[in-house]
Amino acid sequence: MYNAHYFYTSYGRVLAFGVNTNGQLNLGANETAAATIPVVMDIPGRNISSIASKVNNLFATDGCEYGTNITVTPSNCAVDNYIYGLGSNTYSQVAGDGSTTNQYIPLLANIQRNIVTIAAGTGFAVVLTTTGNMYAWGLNQNGQLGDGSNINRATPVAVNTNGLTSRIVDVKCGSTSCYALSSDNGFYSWGGNTNIISKVPVGSMGTAVIKSFKVGISHVLVLTTNDRVFTMGDNTLYSLGDGSTSKYMLSC
Repeated sequence: MYNAHYFYTSYGRVLAFGVNTNGQLNLGANETAAATIPVVMDIPGRNISSIASKVNNLFATDGCEYGTNITVTPSNCAVDNYIYGLGSNTYSQVAGDGSTTNQYIPLLANIQRNIVTIAAGTGFAVVLTTTGNMYAWGLNQNGQLGDGSNINRATPVAVNTNGLTSRIVDVKCGSTSCYALSSDNGFYSWGGNTNIISKVPVGSMGTAVIKSFKVGISHVLVLTTNDRVFTMGDNTLYSLGDGSTSKYMLSC
């Protein structure tokens, strides 16, 4: 998260502290001073149900559909219909609305498709909808938007999932690449100079079923249902937990 830290409460509030170079802490118009203690962010959503951040951006999903929910409870807000972004906006990554002005006040994203989750990369964002479709916008020089090109996108485009035999159920992104899990236990990736979605070679996992996964800046950790952890990717800073700096996939 690059020295800006966020967390959200069971009441749907987001708190933040740390650096604020691009207004990512929501301290006010043109305010770039750091916050040394947690501050409550003024995000319009009634019930923030998830957040995602990377470098100088924060994204938050509001689980309440305006006009139908009047109380703030998780049970009333099962599907996220609104996304707010703020911070650096060089590639229109804040809201995918074509603007490139840094946003110090949360801006409603240019996409409303019953969002399940949002993933943040460096200069881009990817959302997963209830239908299993994914949409992305922002920086795309490494193919991280998954649309088969390396063209930056100022507005949302569909991630090309042609060829997948089952729907995507989760997506997360690192700095320049993304990973997605499908309902049939397929694990896919794109970005990092590959603009086509492809299955990750996870042969050492055998038939293990993926329970969850986390993505760092350039490494991945996978937890399986038999309580084993598999790691892959960059290991320069011992991120894979094997005591070395070798880059490969391993199990723990």
